[in-house]
Amino acid sequence: MTGVKERVLEFLNYLQLSQGKFEEAVGLSNGFVNNIGDTIRESSIKKIKNRYPDLNEVWLKTGSEKMLISETEKIDYETEDYVKIIDTQEMYEKAIKMGMHLIPEKNVFFQGGSEVAANDDTEYTTRYWHIPDSDDCTAVITMSGNSMGHVVPNGTKLALKPLGWDPNYPNEIPFGSIFAIMVEDRTTGIYHGHIKYLRRHPDPERCNSCWIARSEDKVNYDDFEIDISLVRGLWIVKEYMIKTTVL
Repeated sequence: MTGVKERVLEFLNYLQLSQGKFEEAVGLSNGFVNNIGDTIRESSIKKIKNRYPDLNEVWLKTGSEKMLISETEKIDYETEDYVKIIDTQEMYEKAIKMGMHLIPEKNVFFQGGSEVAANDDTEYTTRYWHIPDSDDCTAVITMSGNSMGHVVPNGTKLALKPLGWDPNYPNEIPFGSIFAIMVEDRTTGIYHGHIKYLRRHPDPERCNSCWIARSEDKVNYDDFEIDISLVRGLWIVKEYMIKTTVL
Protein backbone atom coordinates (compact mmCIF):
# COMPACT_ATOMS: atom_id res chain seq x y z
CA MET A 1 0.00 0.00 0.00
CA THR A 2 1.28 3.48 -0.82
CA GLY A 3 2.12 6.04 1.84
CA VAL A 4 0.72 9.54 2.35
CA LYS A 5 3.48 11.15 0.30
CA GLU A 6 2.88 8.80 -2.63
CA ARG A 7 -0.84 9.54 -2.49
CA VAL A 8 -0.21 13.29 -2.50
CA LEU A 9 2.05 12.83 -5.53
CA GLU A 10 -0.66 10.74 -7.20
CA PHE A 11 -3.15 13.55 -6.59
CA LEU A 12 -0.74 16.13 -8.01
CA ASN A 13 -0.25 13.95 -11.08
CA TYR A 14 -4.03 13.84 -11.47
CA LEU A 15 -4.14 17.65 -11.28
CA GLN A 16 -1.08 17.93 -13.54
CA LEU A 17 0.37 20.30 -10.97
CA SER A 18 3.98 20.58 -9.79
CA GLN A 19 4.87 20.24 -6.11
CA GLY A 20 5.89 23.89 -5.92
CA LYS A 21 2.69 25.18 -7.51
CA PHE A 22 0.62 22.93 -5.23
CA GLU A 23 2.40 24.19 -2.11
CA GLU A 24 1.93 27.78 -3.26
CA ALA A 25 -1.76 27.29 -4.07
CA VAL A 26 -2.57 25.59 -0.75
CA GLY A 27 -0.40 27.85 1.42
CA LEU A 28 2.07 25.18 2.54
CA SER A 29 5.78 25.69 3.07
CA ASN A 30 8.26 25.19 0.25
CA GLY A 31 9.36 21.54 0.22
CA PHE A 32 6.33 20.38 2.19
CA VAL A 33 5.56 17.48 -0.15
CA ASN A 34 9.11 16.14 -0.05
CA ASN A 35 9.05 16.15 3.76
CA ILE A 36 5.78 14.26 4.23
CA GLY A 37 6.25 11.24 6.49
CA ASP A 38 3.90 8.42 7.46
CA THR A 39 1.20 10.83 8.60
CA ILE A 40 0.00 14.32 7.72
CA ARG A 41 -1.13 17.00 10.17
CA GLU A 42 -4.81 17.86 10.43
CA SER A 43 -3.96 21.55 9.89
CA SER A 44 -2.29 20.65 6.57
CA ILE A 45 -5.26 18.50 5.54
CA LYS A 46 -7.60 21.40 6.28
CA LYS A 47 -5.59 23.69 3.98
CA ILE A 48 -5.60 21.11 1.20
CA LYS A 49 -9.33 20.40 1.58
CA ASN A 50 -10.20 24.08 1.57
CA ARG A 51 -8.51 24.43 -1.83
CA TYR A 52 -9.51 21.01 -3.22
CA PRO A 53 -12.87 20.05 -1.69
CA ASP A 54 -13.27 17.01 -3.99
CA LEU A 55 -10.24 15.25 -2.47
CA ASN A 56 -11.28 12.34 -0.25
CA GLU A 57 -9.69 12.84 3.19
CA VAL A 58 -10.01 9.15 4.06
CA TRP A 59 -8.09 8.19 0.93
CA LEU A 60 -5.41 10.77 1.65
CA LYS A 61 -4.86 9.48 5.20
CA THR A 62 -5.24 5.72 4.70
CA GLY A 63 -5.35 4.87 1.01
CA SER A 64 -8.78 3.28 1.35
CA GLU A 65 -11.88 4.38 -0.61
CA LYS A 66 -11.60 6.51 -3.76
CA MET A 67 -9.36 9.53 -4.32
CA LEU A 68 -12.34 11.78 -5.15
CA ILE A 69 -15.55 12.10 -3.19
CA SER A 70 -18.97 12.39 -4.77
CA GLU A 71 -21.08 15.52 -4.76
CA THR A 72 -23.54 14.07 -2.25
CA GLU A 73 -20.77 13.32 0.25
CA LYS A 74 -19.38 16.83 0.29
CA ILE A 75 -21.48 18.20 3.13
CA ASP A 76 -20.70 17.13 6.70
CA TYR A 77 -23.13 18.77 9.05
CA GLU A 78 -21.05 18.01 12.15
CA THR A 79 -18.30 20.50 11.30
CA GLU A 80 -17.89 23.84 9.56
CA ASP A 81 -14.13 23.47 9.07
CA TYR A 82 -14.23 22.49 5.40
CA VAL A 83 -15.71 23.75 2.17
CA LYS A 84 -19.18 22.30 1.62
CA ILE A 85 -21.37 22.22 -1.44
CA ILE A 86 -25.10 22.43 -0.80
CA ASP A 87 -27.03 21.34 -3.88
CA THR A 88 -30.27 19.79 -2.59
CA GLN A 89 -33.23 21.27 -0.72
CA GLU A 90 -32.60 18.91 2.19
CA MET A 91 -28.97 20.03 2.50
CA TYR A 92 -30.00 23.67 2.22
CA GLU A 93 -32.63 23.45 4.97
CA LYS A 94 -30.29 21.61 7.32
CA ALA A 95 -27.43 24.06 6.68
CA ILE A 96 -29.73 27.02 7.38
CA LYS A 97 -30.87 25.44 10.66
CA MET A 98 -27.22 25.08 11.67
CA GLY A 99 -26.66 28.78 11.00
CA MET A 100 -24.12 28.25 8.21
CA HIS A 101 -23.25 31.24 6.04
CA LEU A 102 -24.20 30.14 2.53
CA ILE A 103 -22.78 31.77 -0.58
CA PRO A 104 -24.88 31.44 -3.75
CA GLU A 105 -23.18 30.08 -6.86
CA LYS A 106 -24.38 32.01 -9.90
CA ASN A 107 -24.62 30.75 -13.49
CA VAL A 108 -22.09 33.41 -14.43
CA PHE A 109 -18.74 32.97 -16.18
CA PHE A 110 -15.96 35.54 -15.85
CA GLN A 111 -13.44 35.38 -18.66
CA GLY A 112 -9.71 35.00 -18.11
CA GLY A 113 -8.87 36.76 -21.38
CA SER A 114 -9.98 39.99 -23.02
CA GLU A 115 -12.78 38.32 -24.97
CA VAL A 116 -16.30 38.08 -23.56
CA ALA A 117 -17.46 34.91 -21.82
CA ALA A 118 -20.77 33.43 -22.90
CA ASN A 119 -23.47 33.66 -20.21
CA ASP A 120 -27.15 32.88 -20.02
CA ASP A 121 -29.48 35.85 -20.41
CA THR A 122 -30.93 35.35 -16.93
CA GLU A 123 -28.78 35.16 -13.81
CA TYR A 124 -29.85 32.64 -11.18
CA THR A 125 -28.46 30.59 -8.29
CA THR A 126 -27.39 27.05 -9.17
CA ARG A 127 -26.43 25.89 -5.65
CA TYR A 128 -24.78 27.17 -2.45
CA TRP A 129 -21.34 26.94 -0.85
CA HIS A 130 -20.21 27.12 2.74
CA ILE A 131 -16.61 28.35 2.85
CA PRO A 132 -14.81 28.83 6.19
CA ASP A 133 -13.78 32.42 7.00
CA SER A 134 -15.63 33.78 3.96
CA ASP A 135 -18.68 35.41 5.50
CA ASP A 136 -17.77 38.58 3.59
CA CYS A 137 -18.16 36.83 0.21
CA THR A 138 -21.42 37.33 -1.65
CA ALA A 139 -21.18 35.05 -4.68
CA VAL A 140 -19.38 32.10 -6.24
CA ILE A 141 -18.77 32.26 -9.98
CA THR A 142 -16.87 30.22 -12.59
CA MET A 143 -13.66 31.34 -14.31
CA SER A 144 -13.50 30.53 -18.02
CA GLY A 145 -10.31 30.52 -20.09
CA ASN A 146 -6.61 29.80 -19.61
CA SER A 147 -4.97 33.21 -19.31
CA MET A 148 -4.69 33.04 -15.52
CA GLY A 149 -2.59 29.89 -15.83
CA HIS A 150 -1.99 27.59 -12.86
CA VAL A 151 -3.13 30.25 -10.36
CA VAL A 152 -6.73 30.21 -11.58
CA PRO A 153 -7.16 27.29 -14.02
CA ASN A 154 -10.06 27.12 -16.44
CA GLY A 155 -13.22 26.04 -14.62
CA THR A 156 -12.15 27.18 -11.15
CA LYS A 157 -14.94 28.26 -8.82
CA LEU A 158 -14.18 31.64 -7.22
CA ALA A 159 -15.67 33.19 -4.08
CA LEU A 160 -15.96 36.95 -4.52
CA LYS A 161 -15.71 39.64 -1.83
CA PRO A 162 -17.25 42.99 -2.88
CA LEU A 163 -14.72 45.81 -2.96
CA GLY A 164 -15.93 49.21 -1.92
CA TRP A 165 -14.11 51.75 -4.06
CA ASP A 166 -14.58 55.33 -5.12
CA PRO A 167 -14.43 55.96 -8.90
CA ASN A 168 -13.08 59.41 -8.07
CA TYR A 169 -10.03 57.76 -6.51
CA PRO A 170 -9.45 54.74 -8.77
CA ASN A 171 -5.81 54.31 -7.77
CA GLU A 172 -6.58 53.52 -4.15
CA ILE A 173 -7.60 49.91 -4.86
CA PRO A 174 -5.15 47.14 -3.81
CA PHE A 175 -3.27 46.79 -7.11
CA GLY A 176 -1.65 43.41 -7.64
CA SER A 177 -4.61 41.47 -6.25
CA ILE A 178 -6.73 39.22 -8.45
CA PHE A 179 -10.02 40.94 -9.18
CA ALA A 180 -13.36 40.09 -10.72
CA ILE A 181 -14.38 43.08 -12.83
CA MET A 182 -17.82 43.57 -14.38
CA VAL A 183 -17.64 45.93 -17.37
CA GLU A 184 -20.38 47.38 -19.54
CA ASP A 185 -19.84 47.19 -23.29
CA ARG A 186 -19.89 50.76 -24.60
CA THR A 187 -21.67 49.74 -27.83
CA THR A 188 -24.14 47.04 -26.78
CA GLY A 189 -24.68 47.88 -23.13
CA ILE A 190 -24.13 44.19 -22.24
CA TYR A 191 -22.23 43.45 -19.04
CA HIS A 192 -19.32 41.02 -19.12
CA GLY A 193 -16.80 39.91 -16.51
CA HIS A 194 -13.04 39.41 -16.36
CA ILE A 195 -10.71 37.75 -13.86
CA LYS A 196 -7.47 39.72 -13.88
CA TYR A 197 -4.68 41.33 -11.97
CA LEU A 198 -5.23 45.08 -12.06
CA ARG A 199 -2.35 47.51 -12.43
CA ARG A 200 -2.13 51.29 -12.28
CA HIS A 201 -1.93 52.77 -15.79
CA PRO A 202 1.68 53.85 -16.47
CA ASP A 203 0.58 56.99 -18.33
CA PRO A 204 0.00 59.77 -15.72
CA GLU A 205 -2.58 61.36 -18.01
CA ARG A 206 -4.63 58.16 -18.20
CA CYS A 207 -4.14 56.58 -14.77
CA ASN A 208 -7.36 58.14 -13.46
CA SER A 209 -9.47 56.90 -16.37
CA CYS A 210 -8.05 53.43 -17.16
CA TRP A 211 -6.67 50.40 -15.37
CA ILE A 212 -4.35 47.84 -16.93
CA ALA A 213 -5.68 44.26 -16.86
CA ARG A 214 -2.92 41.67 -16.71
CA SER A 215 -2.91 37.87 -17.07
CA GLU A 216 -0.86 35.30 -15.19
CA ASP A 217 0.23 33.91 -18.58
CA LYS A 218 1.96 37.01 -19.92
CA VAL A 219 3.57 35.08 -22.80
CA ASN A 220 0.35 34.16 -24.59
CA TYR A 221 -1.96 36.94 -23.36
CA ASP A 222 -1.41 40.67 -23.71
CA ASP A 223 -2.35 43.34 -21.21
CA PHE A 224 -5.39 45.45 -22.07
CA GLU A 225 -7.03 48.60 -20.79
CA ILE A 226 -10.23 48.76 -18.76
CA ASP A 227 -12.19 52.00 -18.96
CA ILE A 228 -12.98 52.81 -15.33
CA SER A 229 -16.13 54.71 -16.30
CA LEU A 230 -17.58 51.43 -17.65
CA VAL A 231 -16.87 49.33 -14.54
CA ARG A 232 -20.18 48.20 -13.02
CA GLY A 233 -18.87 45.86 -10.33
CA LEU A 234 -15.56 45.13 -8.62
CA TRP A 235 -14.70 42.25 -6.31
CA ILE A 236 -11.60 40.75 -4.73
CA VAL A 237 -11.16 37.04 -5.49
CA LYS A 238 -10.88 35.68 -1.95
CA GLU A 239 -11.15 31.89 -2.35
CA TYR A 240 -10.33 29.45 -5.16
CA MET A 241 -12.08 26.08 -5.38
CA ILE A 242 -10.33 24.10 -8.10
CA LYS A 243 -12.57 21.29 -9.25
CA THR A 244 -10.84 17.92 -9.36
CA THR A 245 -13.70 16.30 -11.23
CA VAL A 246 -14.40 16.82 -14.92
CA LEU A 247 -16.27 20.07 -15.53
